Amino acid sequence: MKRIFLMTVAIFLVSSLLIFAADYKDGLYIGVVPGRDVTVVEVGITNGIIVEVNIVSPVKLEATYNFGPGIDAFIEYPGKVLAQQNTEIDAVAGATGSYQDYNKAVQMALDIASGKYKGNKYYGLAKDFAHGHVLIEITVEGKKVTDLQFITNDSGSNRVTLMGPKNESYPYGPARELFSSFKDKALAAIAAGKNEVDVVTGATSSSHSFNAALKHALSQAGL
Repeated sequence: MKRIFLMTVAIFLVSSLLIFAADYKDGLYIGVVPGRDVTVVEVGITNGIIVEVNIVSPVKLEATYNFGPGIDAFIEYPGKVLAQQNTEIDAVAGATGSYQDYNKAVQMALDIASGKYKGNKYYGLAKDFAHGHVLIEITVEGKKVTDLQFITNDSGSNRVTLMGPKNESYPYGPARELFSSFKDKALAAIAAGKNEVDVVTGATSSSHSFNAALKHALSQAGL
């Protein structure tokens, strides 16, 4: 009897997952909600099922944040999406804003994965826990990339895990120059049918990270 019950539960779970699996193409998708502390969520799809949800930024843990409901939302939200396989997640009192941003970001990622996305901005992410994650936004009109921007941690907040802007105060000249010229170089490369720019001597690490984020953004856009 116990074996029959377990088999019934297993069949129900498999059937449920197959239903969920109908809409999403496999991949790693990025959803972004702009703001002072930009919200970045990474959603992994395997066999059409949501298998991974990572809130990349902002990080809300006791080391960086002291508001209890916000910390709880940061910790608990990914598991809720994995359990429900959608963004119909009810907000918790005290963390309404966080839940709304998380839902919007995950929904964007799922819309891209399902081909239902109606926007023209796509994001690519290259993780760098030492220096800040590289996040690139591309604007697509038709099949043409018309703009490219870095989304950076302009606020200096230790909760925002994104790379800071490499402006005149940044000490390494080659990386600073690459940061300022990458948009033009990338747009020219894309127009020439390429998906990366040449590696810059003295800024090898930045070159690889920027190119990885660019390739990810292009793949999100189906390019």
